[in-house]
Amino acid sequence: MGDRFVRIMRSLVGVLLLGWLISACITRPSVDPSCKERGELEIGWLFDGSAVCPTTEGAVIQEVRVKLWRQAEDGTREALHQDGKGDVYKCAAQTVVFPNSLCGVYVIQVSAALENGRVAWNSSETVHRIKGGLINSVRVGMRPVN
Repeated sequence: MGDRFVRIMRSLVGVLLLGWLISACITRPSVDPSCKERGELEIGWLFDGSAVCPTTEGAVIQEVRVKLWRQAEDGTREALHQDGKGDVYKCAAQTVVFPNSLCGVYVIQVSAALENGRVAWNSSETVHRIKGGLINSVRVGMRPVN
């Protein structure tokens, strides 16, 4: 009876530890409880204050990369872009829209690279709060990378 009890207790402790580890690894940004509907996030970009895609090193910038994270109240972030470099959009569009966005805080970073992959323009991280039922517009300014 004693050995069986010890085995059951060890199994129980193992399952509890596994559950605790899994819950510690899975973090989800909290949703604003006062938010009754989703909003629309519209991100635009500027190059040193201009909406015109610039010529850098003899080539016109064609694409812009947008990195987007939802940020929880505790500061943890959930990446919404596909890879570490960000999602790619046509520079000339000047804006990208994310419809049906959850309410809450978002962190945005925009960059533009040359055809060879070198980042020529970059923004700092911009924090923006999405409010439900609204078009939430933000313009992110980029500066040349030296």
